[in-house]
Amino acid sequence: MRPVLTRLIDDQKQVLAHWYLLSNVPSEWADAKMLANCYYWRWKIETYFKLLKSSGTQIEAWQQETAEAIFRRLLVASMAMVTVWHLMATNEPKTNEFKKLLMSLSGRQTKRSRPFTAPGLLAGLWSYFSMMSVLENYDLNSLKEMAKGISLPISLFDSG
Repeated sequence: MRPVLTRLIDDQKQVLAHWYLLSNVPSEWADAKMLANCYYWRWKIETYFKLLKSSGTQIEAWQQETAEAIFRRLLVASMAMVTVWHLMATNEPKTNEFKKLLMSLSGRQTKRSRPFTAPGLLAGLWSYFSMMSVLENYDLNSLKEMAKGISLPISLFDSG
């Protein structure tokens, strides 16, 4: 075993992570930079599977029965995850505002030091698409009228 000490630095020279790795790969096969790069991509794959299985799309609960149906759903889920990763990597004011909206729609709470998470953004993205679909078919007044027409124990629109 050999220790591999690595610092991950972005284009603006900010340190993103410090990794202390142990490897049994001989140094003739791979230097520290190569091992860190492999670890980086391995972690991306693990994050993808985490979103697929438990923190996002719950793939194990899917009930598609044909390979084609599974493939289509996996393709849509993968596109959503790539969208979330793109949002997380972008740090522009408009994008940050959109990320705040998605986190609000997700209903998930986060630490102040980490206001956005991939599972939260993914959940918010699904809610956002659902909300946009509803708003394409109904205007706000008709939605309010629809809710007023039914008896609820608490009014949805009174702030008192």
